[in-house]
Amino acid sequence: MPNLFIQFTKGIWFEKDAKLILAITQAAGSADWIPPFKPNSDKGPYVRIQVKEVTDELKAELTRSLNVWEWDERELLTDCRQAL
Repeated sequence: MPNLFIQFTKGIWFEKDAKLILAITQAAGSADWIPPFKPNSDKGPYVRIQVKEVTDELKAELTRSLNVWEWDERELLTDCRQAL
């Protein structure tokens, strides 16, 4: 499953982009990806979301939305080497 790494602006909590939220929710299969608001935060949340597929429509919404500062689509790699 692809992973989306998204740095949101603070607007994700206050000026929600309904089309973006719908596109991510449909791709993720649930709406529990939006973290709760943190009053002391000076920027928006950074989240990793596993999605079924990153469609062209989803890419367009992520690129267009003012709620997204930056995003990346990549596999989650784990380094399993142990320190000697």
